[in-house]
Order: sequence, then C-alpha cells, then structure tokens
Amino acid sequence: MKSIFVFGAGKVGRALAKGRKKARLAVTLRPARRGWPARVDADVIVLAVRDRDLPEAVRTLADRKLRARGTTVVHGAGALGAEPLAPLRALGVSVAQMHPMTQFIAAIAAMQTESKFARVYSEGRCVSARAVR
Repeated sequence: MKSIFVFGAGKVGRALAKGRKKARLAVTLRPARRGWPARVDADVIVLAVRDRDLPEAVRTLADRKLRARGTTVVHGAGALGAEPLAPLRALGVSVAQMHPMTQFIAAIAAMQTESKFARVYSEGRCVSARAVR
C-alpha cells in the first residue's frame, strides 16, 4: 500500500488527504504550524503549504534528511514551478509539481458520468476530444 504524508492542513492539504483516504491509501495529514516530525516514512510527501512557505519547507526537508530513501516529494503551490524543489532534486530525491486546480478538474470530470467523454472512457476507448464531439 502506498503511504502519503501531506504537510500543510489548509484547504488543499485537507482535500488531498480526504480524497486519498477514500482511495484507501495510508495518509498522514500534518499542519505546517506544528513543524516537521522527526522522520517522515512515506512513499510520497505532498507539500501543501502557501507559495511563500514552500522554500523553507523544502530547505528543512533537505537539511534534516527527514525522508526515507525512495520517497517522492510533490508540491502543489499554484504560482511556482519546479525550481523550489531543486535542493531535494540535488540530493537525488524524485520531485514533481502539481497545480491544485488539476485535482479539482479531475473531480469535476469524474462526477459528469453522463457525458460523451465519460461513456467513451468507461468503454476503454482512448480517443481525442474531437472524436467525442
């Protein structure tokens, strides 16, 4: 089972944690105001903090070597690219970024069960948007 550690319990962090729990993944949600635990044993660490707080969260995670070997670190800061994760990438950590809106868009699409796209997708056909029209 994949385990996920979400650092930051704001709207995005809580929504991600709730959704992942529904998917039966082991999720730990930790408010950033509580600081980092002594160690983070998770397959994926999601940094769900404000854009301005991301560099410090990355620096602390990198400096203290809090993560387990093989952990992937993802940030969901809306206005930032992958640059803030550079200190972790330099240590050989797998990193990724996600824009928070992609999660909401996926959720909305999943709820539209009667759309042409949903029908084609449920049939297992991989087609372009043009073919669905």
